[in-house]
Amino acid sequence: MADLLCFGTRNQPPHRQFSDQDNMEAAIDSEFIDVRLRGYAEREVLDTAAQETKESPYFKSFIEPFLEHLMRVRQAGTLARPPQPGDPELRKIQLAAGMP
Repeated sequence: MADLLCFGTRNQPPHRQFSDQDNMEAAIDSEFIDVRLRGYAEREVLDTAAQETKESPYFKSFIEPFLEHLMRVRQAGTLARPPQPGDPELRKIQLAAGMP
């Protein structure tokens, strides 16, 4: 259930790949894991007041994607969502309870 809430029906995104170039500039938004980790390491040596919470590894890797997923769910509405496991059982419960 936690994976469903966090990542939706598309499951957890795949792991990032390592860069094949040693001279790439460190960046926390890189698609390459080694470049991203170097960016996080550079960020950690900054004064705490200069660090942006929204650029922390935890925010970038979990909180931000989770919030984006919640927005997609919110905007999709109930009729637009794809069929989910358990839908037939839920429909039976709705009908048994006299709900349309």
